[in-house]
Amino acid sequence: SKKEGLTLAIIDLHYVTNDYFISHNQMIRPDQLRKIEHIPTYMVHGRYDVVCPLYMSYNMHRNLKHPMNRLHIVKAAHTYYEPEVARGCIKGLEYLGNIIQNKKTTTRKNKTRKNKTRKTRTRKTRKS
Repeated sequence: SKKEGLTLAIIDLHYVTNDYFISHNQMIRPDQLRKIEHIPTYMVHGRYDVVCPLYMSYNMHRNLKHPMNRLHIVKAAHTYYEPEVARGCIKGLEYLGNIIQNKKTTTRKNKTRKNKTRKTRTRKTRKS
């Protein structure tokens, strides 16, 4: 609707006039990347994005050393309203959700295995 469009435009202009509340190249500086290098990331970048150059996402991707870091380049421009960007974001959420689920599952399995191992060892020592 017109009201929603106006609201989004006002919010966008607020960010533009405040330089998006970040300094120049803040997101790709090594001192900033070190803060998140331990976190798995999934970045979606539009191939035709003229607002944020692709080299910035690519450099960020290369400098984040986490083994589960992903960069997904889609045939789109800048906004998440574009179907390809939206699909990429959904894939990213699924990807990160699977990582979280696997960690929980792995952690539970490891705890169960440790408990079974302890019980078995305890029984063996009692028999001796």
